[in-house]
Amino acid sequence: MKYKLEKTIIFFIILVTLITNIVPVLAISFNDNQIINLQKDHECFSLLKVQGKDMLKMVEYVVYIDPTTGEKQPAFCVEPNKEGIGTGAGENYDVTLKLLHDERLWRVLYKGYMGSQYTSWGLEYDDDLYYATKTAIHCLVDGITPKAKYEIPHRVGRGENISLEDVQRRGGKVLEVSQQLYDYGVNGKEDYSKPTVEANKSGGNVLEKIDGIEYLIQSYNVTGNRGVDSYNVSASDFPEGTKILNNLNIETSKMNNSEFKIAIPSKEIKSNVIGKINITDAKVKTYPVFYAEAYIDDYQDYITYADSVESANTTITLDIDAYKSSIKLTKLDKEKDLPIHGVSFEAKYADNNELIGEFVTDENGEIDIPRLRQGKIILIEKSTLEEYELDSTPINIELEYSQEQKIQIYNEYKKGNIKIVKTSEDRNNILNEEKGSPIDGAKFNIYDENNKLVEQVITDKNGIAISSKLKKGKYTIQEVESGKWYILDNKKYNVEISENDQTIELNVTNKSENPNVDIVKKCKSIIKANEEIDYEFKIKNNGNTDLKEFTWYDILPSDYAKITKISTGTYNQDITYSIYYRTNQKNEYMVVKKDLSSTENKYIDLSNIHLEENEKITEIKVSFGNVKVGFENLEKPHIFMKANDDLQDNTLIENNTILEGYDKEYKVCDEDTASSIVYNIVEKKKLPRTGF
Repeated sequence: MKYKLEKTIIFFIILVTLITNIVPVLAISFNDNQIINLQKDHECFSLLKVQGKDMLKMVEYVVYIDPTTGEKQPAFCVEPNKEGIGTGAGENYDVTLKLLHDERLWRVLYKGYMGSQYTSWGLEYDDDLYYATKTAIHCLVDGITPKAKYEIPHRVGRGENISLEDVQRRGGKVLEVSQQLYDYGVNGKEDYSKPTVEANKSGGNVLEKIDGIEYLIQSYNVTGNRGVDSYNVSASDFPEGTKILNNLNIETSKMNNSEFKIAIPSKEIKSNVIGKINITDAKVKTYPVFYAEAYIDDYQDYITYADSVESANTTITLDIDAYKSSIKLTKLDKEKDLPIHGVSFEAKYADNNELIGEFVTDENGEIDIPRLRQGKIILIEKSTLEEYELDSTPINIELEYSQEQKIQIYNEYKKGNIKIVKTSEDRNNILNEEKGSPIDGAKFNIYDENNKLVEQVITDKNGIAISSKLKKGKYTIQEVESGKWYILDNKKYNVEISENDQTIELNVTNKSENPNVDIVKKCKSIIKANEEIDYEFKIKNNGNTDLKEFTWYDILPSDYAKITKISTGTYNQDITYSIYYRTNQKNEYMVVKKDLSSTENKYIDLSNIHLEENEKITEIKVSFGNVKVGFENLEKPHIFMKANDDLQDNTLIENNTILEGYDKEYKVCDEDTASSIVYNIVEKKKLPRTGF
């Protein structure tokens, strides 16, 4: 009766599904009350027999086959005394799934066929681990240990194409593994538990530049109640431009590592942030096992599993305080460089004219203005001591997020001087400032007629430097230190003070630093399989500044060719440099050659580098260190690769190369790609001449 009822229910479910066009739940992902069909896949060799009897233990390999993918999942009977699939109950039948709650059976599967490989047990075949797992399950159900119930056979099963020596050797291993699995099922401590996931901050938030943009980065570590394979991350209520990064600082929402990062552009943190971070579809390795109840009571029930993972979700918040910046102002006497107390300033935000407050310098001439948000701050001197000139020129301070700006402001005695106005000669791309912008931090020496140093002055935020009161006479002014990101002006400027209370104004400009690099890569556009590919390079520091950490990277097309050697080339500056390589199996760089001379062209053979099986060199890195303006190759460097011999026509081989360097902390980069197409020429055989 049960069989007919189940058949009717199954038919009804299928009919309703077809009529309503509802897509059924797809394997491989099992659920309670799901009906699946188990079937015989093949018979395993008889490797054990019942103790004291001649009866061999027959093992049918039973599987569930996903109808959409064809992927197989094994099943294990838990009622060995009943008829089952391939053992009297036909080649297949339907079963109904229920989440397994017998922790002993779960531990056997988790430790055995579900959670390990046969090689980790020293077994010779995958079937042997299935056999051992199934034997341990049967013995748990029967309440007897494998070694108490079974022994190694003295004969081969009828019709089995296997030698007795193989049966006894493999059978001994299977019996030992079965006993270990049985013991773990009875005495083990691990239990199945539903998936949970949580994300915790990994350290505090830090400021870091990525591709030239500064981000506030908070790292997180994601863990589950068991191992987590992968998970998705999404974020909301964060400033524009916020990125989700993996542990390699690659932007992605799909994570395959326990660490991810939230990167907020620091320039966008203009108010407090309360952001939401969602961790979804976290694949937790819980190894769920399902009890598969046969549709006829007299047939064997089974246990089976689909995915080793289940999904879990969680949500966390990230609070960011926008008021992390500050200003430290010091008011000094221009001539004596001593602090001036009692000078008052007004501070306000430029974007909305919001008053921050009024502040007065202390006995050290200092004012501390804490808890400021980023943006432009305007400081205006409101009063000073009687003997000094009031400088009411607004001081504009560009505050970045979590930055402490230290500024020094000078007061001069009331007295005729030299005023230097320093501006940009051209547009500064690094500072993103236009031509004519003021330059702060430029140092000038002022010499008298005897070439004696009288005073050194430094331009302020407005690009202005004013000397102390000077005597009448002729003076020479020379710049000794340029503002940051500008090139030093070596000219000497002559001025003359001829009257009392006279101010001589000198307007001076600086050229902007324009760091740049250039790399060009060439190769043959058409090659044949198994042919050598010669990649030729031109490398140059073509900006107007010296560069540090000057580095050349070449990303090899290792899927299509193998690197064989390097011709280092020569260069127009005498330095030493080093060459490194990286492989598909090692993330760190390893040394090829160190302390190479830039004036000697060397051929370096890479074919004898020891590599593991399936390991190949994927990247070459050349570290030049510090180079001066105009650094370039004389003899061109080359990288030689051997194309694979199995390449098909029209295969595109692309080789990417990168050149980068730093002007102080500013990074410049250039890239190029050289491409080859595989074209295998087949020579036609000449036919013999016939006739006359």
